[in-house]
Amino acid sequence: MRTYYESDNGKTFESEEEAREEDKKYLATQKKEEAAKAERKEASQKVIDAYKSAAKAKRDAEKEMQKFIDKYGSFHTTLRGDDCKDFFESPIDLFFDHLWF
Repeated sequence: MRTYYESDNGKTFESEEEAREEDKKYLATQKKEEAAKAERKEASQKVIDAYKSAAKAKRDAEKEMQKFIDKYGSFHTTLRGDDCKDFFESPIDLFFDHLWF
């Protein structure tokens, strides 16, 4: 009796048809995993780009504020209620904000 060995997944089969069917399933699974990895990588890059964009916007805002201070001496800001949400998502942001980029 012949046995068929599938090198991709390391299984043995009693017929060539079983081996081919399992090979098709294995290749389909591999293709799905590769597509999921590519999608995850693309989504990850979007997050990284958004953080870089936010960091650049923050630097630009700080430069503009410094220009204002240099020209007029000071800049007063009062944050109340919902205004704070735009600046700090959580107290942890106060500590780790400078570590991102």
